[in-house]
Formats: sequence, structure tokens, C-alpha cells
Amino acid sequence: MDETVIRPWGPQVTPGGLHRGYDWTAEAKVAERTRKLREERGWSQEELGRKLGTYGFAMHQTTVAKLEGAARPIRLNEVQALANIFGVSPADLFEDAFVQNEHELAVAAREVQRASAALAEAEQTVNRARMEAAVAQDHAARAVSELAERRAAAAAAEARLGAVRRG
Repeated sequence: MDETVIRPWGPQVTPGGLHRGYDWTAEAKVAERTRKLREERGWSQEELGRKLGTYGFAMHQTTVAKLEGAARPIRLNEVQALANIFGVSPADLFEDAFVQNEHELAVAAREVQRASAALAEAEQTVNRARMEAAVAQDHAARAVSELAERRAAAAAAEARLGAVRRG
């Protein structure tokens, strides 16, 4: 039985571990950004845990690993402490989340524009085809009428010919 643990702060956890197909929350982006900033500075998770201790948030290496893996929620005061440690603003820790969302929105907006243009073009094509079909129906109706008139004229001519031959 698959017992998925639903958490609002990041990936969903199944008995087999993290589910890789989850959507990133802003909190999970802070966790990812924390990992990137730590790695850029060449610090171990243990070192970051000690540095957090100077702000009253001493963490064991495994706790830092859980924080970076979005496997534990992060408190606002911890975000502020991390920002101070890395020398960035708290908003910078969310930067990847907002940039990613803005990028995704821009991509989606372009896709909507392309789809709208394609839809408008398809509507024009359908309207042209309808007009052409209406014209073709009009021509067909005229042709049927003309054919009927010619058949009637031919029948009348045959009748006159028959009368001339008999008479």
C-alpha cells in the first residue's frame, strides 16, 4: 500500500523516499538556494549547522541535509539567519523561486499568444471555407436549376419533333 505523506512545504514522501515529480514550493526553493549558496562557499553541511548556531539555531549535519532537501519546514527566523550567514537578503533566498515562476509565466504567455494567433488563423480559414462552400452551394443550385430547365427544354423539343414526325 502506497502511503504518501502530504506536506505543504515541499516534496511528498512515500515509503520508498522522495517523490521526484513534485512541484517546488517557495519554501523548497529557499532550501535549494541554501544548498547552492553553501556549496558555492565550499562549506560542509556541518559547517553551516555550526554557523547557524551563532544565531541560536545550532543544527546537526543531518538536520541541515533535511533542510536543504526540503524534508523539514524552515522557520522565518532561520531564513533570516541564513540570509545573514550568506550575506544576502532574505528575498535573495527566494530569488530562484520567483525567477522560475516569472520564467514559467513568460513561457506560458508566449504559448498562449501563439495558440491565440493559430486559433485566429484557423477561424479565418474556417470562415473562408464556409464562404466558399456557400458560393459552391449557390453554383450547384443554379446548375441544378439550369439542368432542369435544359431537360424541360429538351423534352419539349422532343415532343415537338415527335409531333412534326407524326404529322
